[in-house]
Amino acid sequence: MNVRLHVKDSVIEKISVVEPPSFFVKNVGIELAGVGVVSVDIAFGGNFFAMVDSRELGIRVEMKNIGRLIELGLKIRDEVNGLKETIHPENPYIRGGMCLAAQHRHLTFRRSPSIFHNFY
Repeated sequence: MNVRLHVKDSVIEKISVVEPPSFFVKNVGIELAGVGVVSVDIAFGGNFFAMVDSRELGIRVEMKNIGRLIELGLKIRDEVNGLKETIHPENPYIRGGMCLAAQHRHLTFRRSPSIFHNFY
């Protein structure tokens, strides 16, 4: 990540942030106990993300479901991390370590919580 401060008369007028490029890596299917086969898109955006459509999990992305989303998210993360290791195509030092983004797409809105750990 590159950050640039734009200063005029000792006052920061704006900040520019350049993030690393984001890109799709691959799609995999995993067997999730109690759910079945789930399609997982793996993408990179500063970290590797395993993304699923929450409808495949049979759950809506809502606060009342946060405990179950975390539970499923950690299982998905562990399953995906147990597959062949994912390595960044340009920097082999960046590898694996998925977090989960469970998405729910509906017409004009989208919710996408990211799950890194088992707390909230």
